[in-house]
Amino acid sequence: MLFSMENKLSSFLNWLSQVMEVKKIYPVDIARTGFVTDSAVSLLFSKTTKSVSVEMCKAVAKATGVPLITVYRKAGHLPEDPKEDEWVEEQDHKLRMLSPQSRSFVGRVIDSALEGEEAEQKPKAKPAKV
Repeated sequence: MLFSMENKLSSFLNWLSQVMEVKKIYPVDIARTGFVTDSAVSLLFSKTTKSVSVEMCKAVAKATGVPLITVYRKAGHLPEDPKEDEWVEEQDHKLRMLSPQSRSFVGRVIDSALEGEEAEQKPKAKPAKV
């Protein structure tokens, strides 16, 4: 299958539309980030542009709260990494914004959740026969 910039742009716009719908973000919010103009956003959504610029990626990341590396991947600037989990990238992005105190608390919550999963996975001992 040949690589198509039009398909990549359509794929990016489909993904972006879903993110915007979930997060209740509008095209004007992307322009308000200061990285791009209203007309650049309009050109993107009308598919008049051939690709997604780096500045547009920065604007999308800032407006949506999606990690920039994820936006770069979706826009085709970076290859998709099959080892990467988009949800994990987003949580990593959020964790980096937390204060050290909050990070410590979140770390304890994660540790507790892992301990609970480990306990669930251990086979239960059968009662001894007397």
